[in-house]
Amino acid sequence: MIPLAQTDHEGVARAMEAATGASERLRICLSIDDSTLERLDSRKLAGNQVGLVLDRLTMATCMSSIVHDLLEAVRFDSTFITDSLRSIRIDAALRAMLSLSRSLGLATLGSIEGGQRAAKIFEHPFDYVAEVESPQARLLPASGQAQAKSLRRRARAGLQGAA
Repeated sequence: MIPLAQTDHEGVARAMEAATGASERLRICLSIDDSTLERLDSRKLAGNQVGLVLDRLTMATCMSSIVHDLLEAVRFDSTFITDSLRSIRIDAALRAMLSLSRSLGLATLGSIEGGQRAAKIFEHPFDYVAEVESPQARLLPASGQAQAKSLRRRARAGLQGAA
């Protein structure tokens, strides 16, 4: 996924052209924000190799933004997810956005930050969860998070035992 700073339709169109020409076998996603999405003309953008991800969804994100034709995924801001663990109202808003996204067939991305209760993140049915505990963030299928954490824990235990 390639993040784009705030840009206009022409900026996104040029990025899509460049990404399409870069590789015929890769699927590339450009992450854009709400304000960039508002400036796009979906009739002029189409491609089989480049998709758009609406990035950093928060409580302030309009639900109508999620319905945009060109989107194939949405990524929720980590503070929105963390806040949803503390407030039933914010949790309800997050679940409503997740439900709409799933109904539209969009992939949903969440994130886990260092110190966040990993078990709580699985209360939300994200398709993928980004692990941002280390400088090398990884994107794992949500169902594989517990298994990956278990493998890391076993690897650390093995390294400590060998020392």
